[in-house]
Amino acid sequence: TDVNLAKWSPIETFYLKESAIHSHKVVCLSREMIENLRLIDKSLCIKCVLIPNSIVGGGDVTFMEKQNSTIVIGTASTHLNEKKGVANLLSLVKLAKEGGIDINLELVGEIDADLYESYVKIINNFEISDHITFHGRISRPELSLLMRDWDLYVQASVCEGHPNSVIESLENGISFINRLCHFSFPPYCPDTGPMFDDNTPASMLKGVLALLNDKKLALRSEQLRDNLLKSSDSNTIKKLWYKLLESPSKEMYCAFDGDNILSVG
Repeated sequence: TDVNLAKWSPIETFYLKESAIHSHKVVCLSREMIENLRLIDKSLCIKCVLIPNSIVGGGDVTFMEKQNSTIVIGTASTHLNEKKGVANLLSLVKLAKEGGIDINLELVGEIDADLYESYVKIINNFEISDHITFHGRISRPELSLLMRDWDLYVQASVCEGHPNSVIESLENGISFINRLCHFSFPPYCPDTGPMFDDNTPASMLKGVLALLNDKKLALRSEQLRDNLLKSSDSNTIKKLWYKLLESPSKEMYCAFDGDNILSVG
């Protein structure tokens, strides 16, 4: 998914471009990734195949209304780096505190030591240490248990639209709000889900509060999850992969000892 970094600096994506050049097919999880690859080299888009993440469960999970007196929001990633929008989330909590609103933020993922120190400095300057919890990197089952205590999953990444963690929040009965983007969900599900008006802390806070006050939030989240279960279930996604891998054209063969190179974005 590093192809998303092309949004920041296409010039610094040398290895991504080389990978795509030497690949016969580039598998992208969303249309947004195809557009990001276009930023590197328009000619590479002809190699792209759109195969999204699948949603594999959660059909029997009920979405709950807000369950905490203090609002609990969270975000998760294997590596919680700068592109995950953590700085904006910290500013969101600060703005909420200034407005007399209690919001606790839970952060899941591995963080480099220097970046962690910079976040701690921000937290201390904002005087919000009582509202922030770092969980580090945890297993998927542990994340599922943790998510069930959240009121909302907040997807604040500056260059991702539809990561696995959004799917996991739906599987665990937790509603989400996404950053403003135009290619979040694959074409198999036309509903993109709720989004911020723009990607600033003030707008994010406004979006979180409005969503949690929406009496139909649970119903809408269930409908979105059910639509994804129908359109992006594991069998549908498997068929897309089988179609790609079992039907090689002459153009898909390459000169590297008869093996194909597959670059996944």
